[in-house]
Amino acid sequence: MDKLYRSLVLDANVAATGIDLEDALQEAVDRLSLSDTAAIAAGRVLLMTAFLASITKSDSERYTVIIDGKGGLGQIIGRGDKGGSVRCSIEHPDFVCDTDRYSRQSIREGVGVDGTLTVIHDLGLKEPYIGRTPLVNGEISDDFAYYFTFSQQTPSAIALGVAVKDSKVKKCMGIITQLLPSCPDQIITMLEDIVSEFAHLERSEYTAKELLQEYFGHLGIDWLEEDEPKYDCDCNQDKMDALVKSLGREEALDIARSEGRIEVVCEFCNRRYRYMISDVERLFDGQ
Repeated sequence: MDKLYRSLVLDANVAATGIDLEDALQEAVDRLSLSDTAAIAAGRVLLMTAFLASITKSDSERYTVIIDGKGGLGQIIGRGDKGGSVRCSIEHPDFVCDTDRYSRQSIREGVGVDGTLTVIHDLGLKEPYIGRTPLVNGEISDDFAYYFTFSQQTPSAIALGVAVKDSKVKKCMGIITQLLPSCPDQIITMLEDIVSEFAHLERSEYTAKELLQEYFGHLGIDWLEEDEPKYDCDCNQDKMDALVKSLGREEALDIARSEGRIEVVCEFCNRRYRYMISDVERLFDGQ
């Protein structure tokens, strides 16, 4: 079962979050037919989306992450709601990167570096908060660390480890550490040394909680609440009906007549909604 662990460490000067997300990523791989390259990128985005979802305070809040680095994977989107529901989409899910001499895939090639990371925080009000920073290196972990540090003024260190082989998820783990206000300089130095040990989480035999306990336990760790993130799409018939109706009656009917039907495919779960001509007519006649 996937888990998200929140804690305060180093005399409550640092917030440390650990996430295990293998089940959710496997669900994404299966639903979206992701290549191993796409799955690694999706796993890193889902980890960060789960983290953002965990800091929401009301049921109406939602986070959307958009990574557009003009790489081979195209645009990558993650979305998370309060309660831990996460989902993602990748524009080119079959793209595959070359491997290096250590048989690690270069996600940078798939994500790209010529673009931006956008985080949309929808509070359920009229206008969402939108933060945007340039991509640092396309590795996603460093890109988010830069976003939190410079857009949110929250210095952060992030390690994301994802291992996928032949469409089977072996590891999907994240460790996110953030400095709280007035953190002493000596603790910052100590944290930098600890976080440097998290370079290859995809090889770790620990769970995220065990890893936090191993590295922070002797320094004092105060465990907070645990969440259970899950891959869960919120698409439904009513939303797709509204999408078809937004085309307008004439355009919708023109498409249905020329194609024989209208087919809407959810980008997050690959579920297909089909509208025959009679369905389109009934949809608009029922207005």
